[in-house]
Amino acid sequence: MSNFTRPVNLKFPQIYGTFKAFNKTGDAEIEYQIRDLPEELFEKSLEILASDFVPEETICVGQNLMKKPAALNEICYIWYETMKDGLSLGCFANDGSNELAGVAVMKVLTKDKEPIEELQV
Repeated sequence: MSNFTRPVNLKFPQIYGTFKAFNKTGDAEIEYQIRDLPEELFEKSLEILASDFVPEETICVGQNLMKKPAALNEICYIWYETMKDGLSLGCFANDGSNELAGVAVMKVLTKDKEPIEELQV
């Protein structure tokens, strides 16, 4: 993977935006915050990605990732390593529960690096 990481002079965590949406049951409107994903929530983020994203995402479904434990472990490893760059974001309920509702795993690739480099899993 590329050697890019979050610049150390950037405040962490930052809040990048807020919005309102209904909760899962649709009976209450909640304010959500988009903010930096702290390291202590990496494992929870992987659980959300594996349970909610992988079963619904077109490429993951097409590759039948849910039935391939080794492939699922590999993608989770790649996500985990990518989260260490400090660029990934979380969507958090701003209702006192601080519930993690969603995750965006972000990566910067540069022209001088190959898009995908081999990882040792």
